[in-house]
Amino acid sequence: MGSVAAFGRLTAAAWSLARNDALLPRELDDLYPPSLSALSKSLQVFAGRQARDGRPGERLARSLEKLGPVAIKLGQLLSTRADIFGTPFAEDLSRLKDKLEPFPIDVARREVEATLGRPVEALFSRFGEPVAAASLAQAHDATLIDGRRVAVKVLRPGIERRMAQDA
Repeated sequence: MGSVAAFGRLTAAAWSLARNDALLPRELDDLYPPSLSALSKSLQVFAGRQARDGRPGERLARSLEKLGPVAIKLGQLLSTRADIFGTPFAEDLSRLKDKLEPFPIDVARREVEATLGRPVEALFSRFGEPVAAASLAQAHDATLIDGRRVAVKVLRPGIERRMAQDA
């Protein structure tokens, strides 16, 4: 990726964080030095924050989710460090591990069929709704034709391309 494209992506990420009040959270305004406090207040005015509600960790989680799989992975890592960021912040980020918005089941079925080269009905007697959704894939409860219950992990459509873009 060229430096102009990289700068553009960095700017877009910063803008997304600012709009969600996750770049310089307003709860910390009293702790910022004067120059950073002025920047924080300017961002609050000019960014027209989309999501003013919620705790800082919730707002950061929403912003990282919008930024894509690599940002979500960063949030998942941060969620493991309650010792650094505090328990409420880490708990808010922990939803990035397996509670993301799932993609539609019909899309999942098409992905399974494209990957395995057979209709879902030929492989499973039951293929259920997603039971968990994360940054790269979601899991479906299913039953094989022979009656065994299995979990089917389906990659998000286009995830390889998104990961390559973010790298």
